[in-house]
Amino acid sequence: MNSKENLTDGSYRARVPKGMDTPEATLLELVERIADEDPEGACSLFTLGAQTTFAQESETKDCVTAMQIVVDKVTDKENFEAAKLKPSGEWPGVVITGDSAEFGSTTCTGWDGPGVKSGLDTGDLGRFGLKKTDDGWLINENKIQGGGTCGG
Repeated sequence: MNSKENLTDGSYRARVPKGMDTPEATLLELVERIADEDPEGACSLFTLGAQTTFAQESETKDCVTAMQIVVDKVTDKENFEAAKLKPSGEWPGVVITGDSAEFGSTTCTGWDGPGVKSGLDTGDLGRFGLKKTDDGWLINENKIQGGGTCGG
């Protein structure tokens, strides 16, 4: 299955495939796809609305172009991909309420791991909102990291 469709203006919009079974799996898959230099696959974990918003906030024509910017900033792929999630059920880890989930914040990361030696770190990805859909758990909101410390 093709993970993207070519639009008439030459841009791409990732198709939304069946998502992951849990919000945690979706977040871990996002990190893996970014580390694997797969911007189309990473965008396919976002709802169509979130893809559009991510592109607009990145001032690009589409999600794939915006995600390529993120991919290009990851210079320590091994440690980026080695990140783990902080325990679920308590902020800043994944907190599920019904068919919605929240993860991290713009000042406090929900990621744990070795940290990268250079380039973008998972903590720089910021806060995520996720939504349970018929296609699995998909990212429906992302706010980029703003700096600061947990509780600070």
